[in-house]
Amino acid sequence: MKNHNSILELSAYPLIPVVHMNGSSKKSLVSQWTQFRNDLEKAAENFPHESCHGRNHYVKGEIDDPCPQVAMREAAIRVQKAIEELIDCSQEVLEKVNEQ
Repeated sequence: MKNHNSILELSAYPLIPVVHMNGSSKKSLVSQWTQFRNDLEKAAENFPHESCHGRNHYVKGEIDDPCPQVAMREAAIRVQKAIEELIDCSQEVLEKVNEQ
């Protein structure tokens, strides 16, 4: 699932394991991918939004960036979008493993 607006340009396909007799059990794979997705969802919930308040960045002044608050907001949005993309990717892998 590639998205033109993707931050990570990540495809789930190479990450999808094949359930077979000599590999990990389906139950184990589902458990691992479920835990990974849940951890990513927790990371999204725990994003340090307060850190992204302008009062924590205005002192940077115009040395590196003429608009540090805009840059900070854009970076925060990119981080959140990257986490969302990882959640979507892990969900796709989980669904494909469950289909096997």
